[in-house]
Amino acid sequence: MKVTARPSPWSCCTTSCSWSLSASPATNFGHSLAAGHPWEGLLAFALVMFATVWAWINFTWFALTFDTDDWLYRMLAMVQMGG
Repeated sequence: MKVTARPSPWSCCTTSCSWSLSASPATNFGHSLAAGHPWEGLLAFALVMFATVWAWINFTWFALTFDTDDWLYRMLAMVQMGG
């Protein structure tokens, strides 16, 4: 049986982007703990993760509800992820 390569789904790219986005606040939280300011670090981490998850849920809902899968939508989504 021959196995053919499949392109990775769009969700894999955006999921890895969201995980890499959470790495910076986690590192800053570690620095805050080492400096003796655990609540400041925890608050900053919680706010960044809340904003990330909120944006991810809204983006996923829009993509699934309206099913826009054309090239323009994909390019604009990549521009948005780039900032």
